[in-house]
Amino acid sequence: MAVVGKADGPILQVWQMGDEILVQLMDSRIQRTTGKMSFWRSPEKPYPINVNHAVKCSDQAIMTWIDDEIRVSLMASMDFSSSHWESTYENRTELKEQLKHNGIIRHKCQYWFHSLDAEVLSIASHEDKFAFVSMNRGVYYLKSTEGEPEEIWRSNIPDWPKPWPNVVWKRPGEENGNLDTYTQSIHLDEDNLILFDERGSWVSLSTQDGKEISTGRLPFNGKNTGTWRGENSWAILEDHRKLHILDSQFNIINSHKTPGPVNYARESSKGWIWTGWRHDGCESGIKKTNEIGLWIDSNESPRVLSNDGIWRLFFN
Repeated sequence: MAVVGKADGPILQVWQMGDEILVQLMDSRIQRTTGKMSFWRSPEKPYPINVNHAVKCSDQAIMTWIDDEIRVSLMASMDFSSSHWESTYENRTELKEQLKHNGIIRHKCQYWFHSLDAEVLSIASHEDKFAFVSMNRGVYYLKSTEGEPEEIWRSNIPDWPKPWPNVVWKRPGEENGNLDTYTQSIHLDEDNLILFDERGSWVSLSTQDGKEISTGRLPFNGKNTGTWRGENSWAILEDHRKLHILDSQFNIINSHKTPGPVNYARESSKGWIWTGWRHDGCESGIKKTNEIGLWIDSNESPRVLSNDGIWRLFFN
């Protein structure tokens, strides 16, 4: 994989979409690669609000959009092979006016579209299935089709293991608790869906029926601020300042202090590597950088995509 040239502007976020990537540009447009990351498509903006999640599911892009000001939360399946996702609205004002009358117009490159009543906190996919967590609503596991998605099961938000004894969770609409927690990330494979919350708990659910398989606490006291899954290990960030490498049973193998937040980590032929706030890192050391790394490709000689939209070689 190797993209020729830079993106059309500074980048805020990167999502891997199979052999391609999709990025959120600083000006709120999005941009996709094509030809196994040989070229950038032209920037596009199917809706005049920000994308907050995107995953590849079979040959579709399952995407969510959110705008807190005009209280919009959307989920749709886009045809990822389409050469251009044209704008459905000229601006947010037009979208806002449409909401008052007939609802949001479906994009012509969509297989399906839904307006949601809550923010999607996290989403993951595996082959033609995907799962997501909706704030204060539940966990949903579905099969994506060219028609409406088929719901396989849904379940309540997990009863997270407590970060310390006798803690009382806040409940929606109630103020008699002393702590609130939200899903930080989810990871999906053929057999299970693993959910992490921001306070260091994890829960594994069966993809067959959504029943709980196992649950536990991560072996550190700080907040979970990032999780990345490898073949038989994990990289998990604590409080944006320490990256732990853990085995499949969540036992810490080694830990690394970082100069700042980590934005992306992946396994490589030389072990775990990562990039983030003005640094690149690996299990043998860290190198400071001028830019903020957002994503690392899977080449034998890895390259980092930085927030300025430019690619550079990973230091190792």
